[in-house]
Amino acid sequence: MPPGKILLEKPPLPGPIPLLARATRSLNIVALGGGFLLLFMDLWPLPGVSHSWVSACPLVIVGLAYLSLQVLKRPNLLAWVKAVMVGGAFILWGIDQLLPAGSLATGIGDLVIFLYVFDLQWLIRDDLAQVPHR
Repeated sequence: MPPGKILLEKPPLPGPIPLLARATRSLNIVALGGGFLLLFMDLWPLPGVSHSWVSACPLVIVGLAYLSLQVLKRPNLLAWVKAVMVGGAFILWGIDQLLPAGSLATGIGDLVIFLYVFDLQWLIRDDLAQVPHR
């Protein structure tokens, strides 16, 4: 790069990025399909199919898809922290669906709630900073 020239774009990531992009897209589609299946099962239960697994899988899968997207996007550290909080919250929520009632499930559920509330208040605060003050 010539002296004084600013690099505006991130250099390409090494390795099989198209594969990761396809995997992320596929995970996203599978998670959405799992969400539709969950709604379908509310109307027409499928014998022998565990509702807890059907509710957990889309949450975990979409959380993984969101985290893999961050590898492709390569956000700054603050955006990475936010993304890990949201993706992690979905994964934890999915795990929580599979746990028996008890203090562990309650604790994980409370952590998920905290992560969602913390993330949303962060978004609200950032958006409010963009609102012109009169």
